[in-house]
Amino acid sequence: MGKSIGTIVRDLRRSPKNVRFADLAKVCDHYFERRPSQKTSHRTYKKETE
Repeated sequence: MGKSIGTIVRDLRRSPKNVRFADLAKVCDHYFERRPSQKTSHRTYKKETE
């Protein structure tokens, strides 16, 4: 089992220069709406509006 979102966010705040892509993607997937990307490996996100 992987790290929880809270643990990853805590680690990001402590050491923002030492971040694994998988951890950052997990946090972004949790907090933001992922936009579909076509024929590209880039990830884009949209802030959810309430």
